[in-house]
Amino acid sequence: GGAISVTRGKSNGIYVSQFARGGFDFVDGGELQTTSFKSPNHVETTQPFVLNFNGGVLKFLGSGEYSMIAHNGLRYIETGAKGMEINLEGAIHTFAMPVRGEGKVAKTGAGELFLARCVNAVIPTNVWEEARTAGWSGLTEVKAGALTLEAGAARDDLKVDVSSGAELRIAGDQKIGAVSGAGRVTSSKLRSYPGNAEFSAIDESAAAARLSCTVDCDLSKEHSSNNVPVFENIDLDEVLVDFASGENVYDGDSDKLPIAKIGAGANASVASWRGVNRPPLTIASFTLEDGVVYANLRAEGLMLILK
Repeated sequence: GGAISVTRGKSNGIYVSQFARGGFDFVDGGELQTTSFKSPNHVETTQPFVLNFNGGVLKFLGSGEYSMIAHNGLRYIETGAKGMEINLEGAIHTFAMPVRGEGKVAKTGAGELFLARCVNAVIPTNVWEEARTAGWSGLTEVKAGALTLEAGAARDDLKVDVSSGAELRIAGDQKIGAVSGAGRVTSSKLRSYPGNAEFSAIDESAAAARLSCTVDCDLSKEHSSNNVPVFENIDLDEVLVDFASGENVYDGDSDKLPIAKIGAGANASVASWRGVNRPPLTIASFTLEDGVVYANLRAEGLMLILK
């Protein structure tokens, strides 16, 4: 419990120099409150600095700021088994901090958290790629406001649950392991950040984003068109529909299962929908009716006619 609040200082928040060593632990409701967190490009440093959250909260105050850690393999955020919460009530905060660990990451608050790549030219490409693959493996929850992902800022197998009223926004071409919940999934143009050349998000004229992802259609659960992801203003390259029920027996009563909604402005005709982990001896087809995408299961097999 308890909180550390930093609202002033170099770079208008927390600044970690190349000589800093160690870190902080925020557990069981412990909270770090700051306008920003910056650890600039000290690739020559050998001093580790880790912010460890295990049930803790990172709360960004104000709006329009950015936080970054120039990745060198020694400085990052760790999310433990109890996960971490990132809270933002202000309009937008640009976030380019490597996050690792097994825990979940929950975005709360009404603001938009823009998860950006940090591509300072002096950081070797292979180091950045290692940072990507080492990202957090737990569930990502968008409970309120918006979480925007710049392509390449998170793992390709990220699992995201978007609550009703919240948004997941994709900037660029992105793969996501799975999308669930009843919130919206939309595209976002890349953002520029004045005076900060270390972020790659500088092309505001980029075309609408493209997304590849998986949505859940577990046959053991009740299905309602009011509790499925809403895809809006985004090009869907491929959506895998995971029936997650290889052991379930198809009972012939699983037609027209709602799996997603297509919001205004979205182009469903370019999407490729494909079913995986279907019950034995079934085939799947997909239809769009009144803005709802349905999965249609039916039995397959041979018919023998004896005379």
